[in-house]
Amino acid sequence: MTCQARQLLEPVCHQLFELYRSTEDRLRRFTLQFLPELVWVYLRVTASRDRQSNGCIEALLLGMYNLVGAPPGTWVRTH
Repeated sequence: MTCQARQLLEPVCHQLFELYRSTEDRLRRFTLQFLPELVWVYLRVTASRDRQSNGCIEALLLGMYNLVGAPPGTWVRTH
């Protein structure tokens, strides 16, 4: 993955995570539509051993996974 692609991907991953943390179901569903593609990109980059390109996708996927069982009140930032 090129440096420019990485720079574009980081804000997208951040925004997708913020949308997923929303208490609104439609925003969570919007984020979930990208899950298959995110997993595919994560696996492709991991297989190519380009670990530097993987950080924001890995953080997004892990954050989404951690919120699966979290109570709704913990999804929204309090500050």
